[in-house]
Amino acid sequence: MAEARGPLAALGRMISMDTTFVNQELEVAAKRMLTHIAGSEDTLKPLYLQPDRALFLAENLGIIFKVYMS
Repeated sequence: MAEARGPLAALGRMISMDTTFVNQELEVAAKRMLTHIAGSEDTLKPLYLQPDRALFLAENLGIIFKVYMS
């Protein structure tokens, strides 16, 4: 059986994950950065979620935020 490789190989599996898993601290950090950059708020859609990192899409602005916990 073939195995997907590369940095986005797990992305398909992660998207199907329940969005209630979103770490609130990661989402707050993304919203704070969005407000800093765009000067306004937008709906953030989680694209990739892990306990220590996430990708969010600002839907109306078309900006993707990559957020990490340190």
